[in-house]
Amino acid sequence: MAFQVIKPQRELSPHTGMARRHWLDAGAFLLEGILRHVKDARSPIVMPADRDTNGGSAQAINLEALGRSFLLAAPLIRHDASRRVAELSIDEYFRDQIAAAADPSHPLYTGTFDEATRRRGRTTSGHTVEGAGLCAGIWIAGDEFWKRFTPQQQDDICRWLHETAHGRTNSHNWRWFNVIIASFLHQRGYSVDQDMMTDHLQNLLAYHVGDGWY
Repeated sequence: MAFQVIKPQRELSPHTGMARRHWLDAGAFLLEGILRHVKDARSPIVMPADRDTNGGSAQAINLEALGRSFLLAAPLIRHDASRRVAELSIDEYFRDQIAAAADPSHPLYTGTFDEATRRRGRTTSGHTVEGAGLCAGIWIAGDEFWKRFTPQQQDDICRWLHETAHGRTNSHNWRWFNVIIASFLHQRGYSVDQDMMTDHLQNLLAYHVGDGWY
């Protein structure tokens, strides 16, 4: 079934007719298609995936599924933290999954950046991409969402992200991911390598060719 725009507002959006409420409904529609396959409120999102392109591990696949789907959930949580999708409280579900991904004692722990690179036999990791997505999602979901993590969970998440922020990245737009994670940590009082941040930002400025293109 395709998403349908109910009562489009062409005066606000001549091309699509979609106002803010339509975009929220579209996000919920897409998220429902994901969460209805989740076994229960404690189970991870399991996506069909090619293990060769995801580091060959359940941790990498689960982290990618969590990071991408959370970006759909975050605006919905910001708009209404009590919202349920596919019979799940999305606020509680994604807080639990993010906390589990960063908790070394939890069965759903996704490992550190260094562990992921060693596992793949490479010097970069999808942790960089998904870590930035989780930071962006937490920003979008809002301060109240972050406050609903326990202090221990907040510390676990930030320590887990810290290694990724300072890990090796690719010399292109991936530098933005490191900047996003480091900015998130800095905002929450964690120390970050300022020289590294400056280097990333100077390179990103050098990549810019105009009109938002890099």
